[in-house]
Amino acid sequence: MKTIQHIRYAAFVVALIVITSCKKGTNSGGSSDNTIKLLTSASWQKKTVEWQTTAGTWISPAPQNALVVASSTLTFFDNNTYLGVGGISGTWKLSSDNSQISVITSNGKSSTMNVATLTSSSLQLTCPLDNTYYTITYTPAYSITYYTTERDTFTH
Repeated sequence: MKTIQHIRYAAFVVALIVITSCKKGTNSGGSSDNTIKLLTSASWQKKTVEWQTTAGTWISPAPQNALVVASSTLTFFDNNTYLGVGGISGTWKLSSDNSQISVITSNGKSSTMNVATLTSSSLQLTCPLDNTYYTITYTPAYSITYYTTERDTFTH
């Protein structure tokens, strides 16, 4: 039970990290109001998780990590709160140039993710694989020197 909670929490944190640590993506307008409207228009379902190797190749994680992808939903609200898998919640804030999103969970953990892409139907977040959540959650733990970045793609 505790392991499932850790996996759900990690999946949510990963999603949030990916959103805020990337350079600005396509967001069909660029204004903060438009970005917020795109982000909060509906719940986001995680469709893929990819890891980038030191050689620059994107790969899918090992099958034992598939639970992190399954049933991962992320909902951002226009009052700067969010709700994730398993009731994980907290607050979020976009950077001034809309290229990153920072989140703080209700228990005080914070992370920043890059927004690689944000359109009316797709949200792609990236983050460096240097966060302790990865070494705790993924079994077996993967070396952060081999995988450098995680990319999560969401749709609605």
